[in-house]
Amino acid sequence: MPNTENSIQFNFSYYALKLLGKNLYSNPWSAISELVANGLDAQATTVKLFINMSKKEHSTIEILDNGSGMSYEDLANKYVFMGKNKRDDLPEQLKNTVMGRKGIGKLAALFLSKKYYIITKTNNKEESSWYLDSKNADDSSIPTLEKCSTNDANIETIDVWSTYKSGTLIKLADVDLTGIGYYKLEGLKARLANFFLTDSLRSSIEICVLNNETDKIHFEPVKKDIAFKNMYMLFSDDKSDAKKQIASTVVVGKTSYPEVAEKKRRVKVLTEIEFPNIKGEKELTLKDGITKTNVKYEMNGWIGIHTSIENKYANLNDEKYLKNEVFNPNQLRLYVRKKLAVENFLDILKNTQAFSNYIEGEISFDILDDDRFEDIATTNRQSLVTDDERVKLLIEILNPIIGKMIRERVKLGQEVKQEEDDIEAEIKRQREEKEREQEEARQKAEKEAKEERKEK
Repeated sequence: MPNTENSIQFNFSYYALKLLGKNLYSNPWSAISELVANGLDAQATTVKLFINMSKKEHSTIEILDNGSGMSYEDLANKYVFMGKNKRDDLPEQLKNTVMGRKGIGKLAALFLSKKYYIITKTNNKEESSWYLDSKNADDSSIPTLEKCSTNDANIETIDVWSTYKSGTLIKLADVDLTGIGYYKLEGLKARLANFFLTDSLRSSIEICVLNNETDKIHFEPVKKDIAFKNMYMLFSDDKSDAKKQIASTVVVGKTSYPEVAEKKRRVKVLTEIEFPNIKGEKELTLKDGITKTNVKYEMNGWIGIHTSIENKYANLNDEKYLKNEVFNPNQLRLYVRKKLAVENFLDILKNTQAFSNYIEGEISFDILDDDRFEDIATTNRQSLVTDDERVKLLIEILNPIIGKMIRERVKLGQEVKQEEDDIEAEIKRQREEKEREQEEARQKAEKEAKEERKEK
């Protein structure tokens, strides 16, 4: 059935959409980040994420941006077209700014909700509202966007949305967020911040979470709170300002001896001068599988190794350090085009050395998503095909840096152990000295008593 002014069909069945949607995302936050990324790709200056979880099993989520919005033609020829490369329709100067490549991020909405709304408006004052309802859909039928009234969506952020001249709002209904308590939510906020290189974005991301029906809508910026002052060693390229945020000294904290626990340890800094291979040229195979060409590459960002990874001791250096069942900061996060590509590249490095789980970092390697080469994202879009030569190149760059950091942290551990041993040896020496003195005094007293008895 052809599209009409009131309905627009996708180019695949519900069954295919459901299969893809479930396999693409392992948790709600990954899916939400994709919808946020779509707003950023629309050249929005701000993307707002609203979550009303006052009724957790029937939560609502709204993602609204002030980007370019979508016309009827955009919806009919781009939005419902799965696998369309968004960069193909952009001028050359904008192609490198787009995070998405395969046009499947919209499936995140289907992963989260069986019914969602799209409200969109463009600068030429074209505004429309649509919904997709898959609650009672047959697997063989074709998903269809049906036109509706904006009032049908019951937009909770209408006061904000009404101020936008253009943009898109995605409203997700009946999202199940049971099992997410307050502390988990704080960890999830931190995880959302980690999905993007927020400091490098030209746009801002803001979040509002309502836990109770009486809560008022108030958006806060999504920002990173990285515990730089707990890092014992840091590598940073010249473009990163991470080295400006570290402390000059740290304390280990975890020891029974205050003089060791509170001793100031000088923080060490590594620079790209010591690792010149973070950028250069490499002969790589293009996506035809035959042609090879020299391609410029550069790894940007920072990598640090923490002094401690237990909240109690890490917080002595930096109260920002947070680690719980939802959020683990000790990851080497890999970004491509300012969006998270691999949550923890250490899993790909397969480094099992002691203190490897003390590593935290944020690195970018944009050559991993270049239209000249094959798409190497895995099916769930949360890892990479590890036998690709670009991934192998990144591993070659990282191994010496990670290795150096781990060796230095091991050396610190050995220093702390030696200081503890020295203290224990001194305690033992003093104890033995005291025991010797006590024995000498006993013997002397015994001798004097014996002589006194003899004299009597």
